[in-house]
Amino acid sequence: MPFATLRYRPGCMPNKSLEKLVKVLTHIIAEALDAPKDQGNRLTPERIELKVEEGNPLDQNCKDIHLVVWGHNYPARLANQDVRVNAIRGAIRVFFSDYDYSVSWSVHLNLCSMEYD
Repeated sequence: MPFATLRYRPGCMPNKSLEKLVKVLTHIIAEALDAPKDQGNRLTPERIELKVEEGNPLDQNCKDIHLVVWGHNYPARLANQDVRVNAIRGAIRVFFSDYDYSVSWSVHLNLCSMEYD
């Protein structure tokens, strides 16, 4: 089950827009990380854990929006990790293209060994 954190700078975008972004992120991540050959089943948005955190006034040199995604290092994901992170970036870029304000943002994709109970 992939896990993601979305950290945002308070006031960087209207709350309604931030809420919309949060709602689409699990879909974006699931589509980008789906690797049915290795998992034996499809990765759905309901299987993505997403934690949303407000930035701290003491944060330094941070983007307005910072998304970090951790997923299991299945061979199919590792084989094209750059394609997968670019799919997430592209979908977020499309999301932001619908808005008239400038937001700095970044995406990090970390594929690693993971265990669940």
